[in-house]
Amino acid sequence: MLLESTELELAAIGISIAAGCVPCTKYHITEAGRSGASRLEILEALRNGVGIVNTALSDMHRQFDPQAVSPFEDDINTGLSRCAILTGIGSSVASNSVQQLNIMIGLARNNQIQDKEIMEIVGLANRIKEKAASHLVRVTDQLDADPEIAQEAAQLCT
Repeated sequence: MLLESTELELAAIGISIAAGCVPCTKYHITEAGRSGASRLEILEALRNGVGIVNTALSDMHRQFDPQAVSPFEDDINTGLSRCAILTGIGSSVASNSVQQLNIMIGLARNNQIQDKEIMEIVGLANRIKEKAASHLVRVTDQLDADPEIAQEAAQLCT
């Protein structure tokens, strides 16, 4: 492990937000506090996760509607802390935003964040995405147990 536990937990908060996983977010907020993160650092991680998701959604909107006005400034990613950049990388992975991921990797490299550290965050984001998906699978498995619902769902997928 290259990154400190506090950095990992703060990044995990933003990643959990981007993955849409409430249980993951609650867990990582608690763990961030245990690892020594301040309330302000935790709030910043929450805002960073939300910011990446909002920016990714805005980017996608503009892909299909070039006339759309973004509520986010293009220079939103300037002057970010190391922790904010790491959170941005993980949140970009969790929200499947290639455009934001490329921006955040560029910022990371400009701020002497090593590729090994970037990959550690990418791995964390992938694990959180898997955990978030497992929560959904448990719910949908209950629906799938109903043969009528399973048949209707199968028809939708063909």
